[in-house]
Amino acid sequence: MTNICIAVCTCDRPEMLAKLLLEVVRQHGRTIPVIVADNGNNPARAVVDTFATQLDLRYSRVKEAGLAVVRNRTLQMAKDGGFQYVACIDDDEYPNDGWLAELESPAELRDADIVYGSVIPDPAVRLPNWLSKGGFLSHSGNTHSTANVLLRLSILPQQDTDWFSQKFAFVGGEDNEFLTRLEVNGAKVVNANNAVVVEHVPSDRLKIRYYLKRGFREGVFAAQLILHQNQNPARVAWLSTKLIGRKIGFGLHHMFVGPFDSWHLVRGLMDFCAIYGVFMRLVGRNYVFYGRKPGPQ
Repeated sequence: MTNICIAVCTCDRPEMLAKLLLEVVRQHGRTIPVIVADNGNNPARAVVDTFATQLDLRYSRVKEAGLAVVRNRTLQMAKDGGFQYVACIDDDEYPNDGWLAELESPAELRDADIVYGSVIPDPAVRLPNWLSKGGFLSHSGNTHSTANVLLRLSILPQQDTDWFSQKFAFVGGEDNEFLTRLEVNGAKVVNANNAVVVEHVPSDRLKIRYYLKRGFREGVFAAQLILHQNQNPARVAWLSTKLIGRKIGFGLHHMFVGPFDSWHLVRGLMDFCAIYGVFMRLVGRNYVFYGRKPGPQ
């Protein structure tokens, strides 16, 4: 497959972006165009320029904050470039050898519209036992995430306002909502578990507190999704009650088996934090989990 580009959204992670681009240079050189859309507080232009002679780079500075606008910019750049497929990878990741070929194969052989790869934590970081056993940092299968995905551009909705939704720009989950919507509307999805990217593991992700916050954030997103998809207050209440009921059940299960395996305790606490997140969003609280602070453009 030749009509493909790599897309990276970046926000104030210059060292990680450089690591990613260096790995793309090593694996592909100038053979694969790379799109970089940047809405960080500090422009990444200097990092990108470092690779100007080694990569076919297309850089765009995005003034607006939030996840949706910068993701949509990469899609628009890929469409404007005439590409058939775009391979998305996060700026805090880098690809293993053969990553792109493993993503491309199902698209070619099985005519897939969306191909999900796997994400693993940086093997150089020693993880606590509970974190390793619980699989909190590993993702594979139908993830509905842009952390590692190949997307056929022809399946995009005609209007760019129907791409990644601004409703999730600052709470996250915009990729989950959009990719799920594409699948519901008929996109063919295939998993490519051997298409592996490695995710950096900052020190805060080794602590339980981070996962409690993640649980809360997931609850806020879940409630936001219900509000986004349903206008009827009675249906919102019914779906929210079902969601909270499931979370209570999962949480109690994990807490019951937790004394025998500590990662279950963390999962259980995450479920209860998610319940709190659902409740707080439903009563009207708004949150900003992603997006830069105001600064120079």
